[in-house]
Amino acid sequence: MTKTHYTQLPLDLVGQTFSRLTVLAYEPGRHPSHWRCQCECGNETIVLGKNLKKGNTRSCGCLKLSKYYKGPGTRHHSAGYVCKKAPHHPRADSDGYVYEHILVAEAMIGRFLIPGEMVHHLDHDKANNSPENLCIAPSPAHHLAYHRTPWSQRQLPDEENSLAQCKCGCGNIFLRYDGSGRPRIYLHGHNGKKPNSIYCQGNKPNRLVECACGCKEPMWLYAEKGRIRRYIHGHNGRNMGLKQRHQHS
Repeated sequence: MTKTHYTQLPLDLVGQTFSRLTVLAYEPGRHPSHWRCQCECGNETIVLGKNLKKGNTRSCGCLKLSKYYKGPGTRHHSAGYVCKKAPHHPRADSDGYVYEHILVAEAMIGRFLIPGEMVHHLDHDKANNSPENLCIAPSPAHHLAYHRTPWSQRQLPDEENSLAQCKCGCGNIFLRYDGSGRPRIYLHGHNGKKPNSIYCQGNKPNRLVECACGCKEPMWLYAEKGRIRRYIHGHNGRNMGLKQRHQHS
């Protein structure tokens, strides 16, 4: 008994659009069925029919080569950020996902972010990645400035470190910000918080006093850096020759 084989005709896909591909014609002589398609970029390509219907092939290949390719996958990071599938992006992780705010920011400026540049959310909502809510900080220091509290007085990244005068009244000049960007109003030891400090006490002005050795010569109570003085240089009695000289004078 002879078996009869029936050939099933492929489902007509001409005119249908699958992602960026539009089916133009059936390609005969191939099994399984193949279709000639035109991509949105203008190129023509031949695609396996089941790949069109399952969504495995969505373009002629230009979609994967695009710098700002966004696949259908979406993930929510534990820190609150939204991640998009972009396996060909240089910042993609091992699973092929990139932070969505990076993709949007790069699309705004038309290039990849360079090392050091960071994306900031103006409303501090990490999931709001609309272009009007994003700005690019040129460095981590500029990015941290966006997150400062309103009452913070730390030095801004581009702010000049100007000179300031000690608030205690000693007249000494110093840089307004220290190495960590914190503002200063006193020299070290000039704030008067330590009652037994050997430095300038609070807002007391510098004044003339007599040397404690008994020579009755006048001197300034505070030295150049605010240190309290009791003796004129060499009058403290440690040099016996000087001490005897002062006693006989």
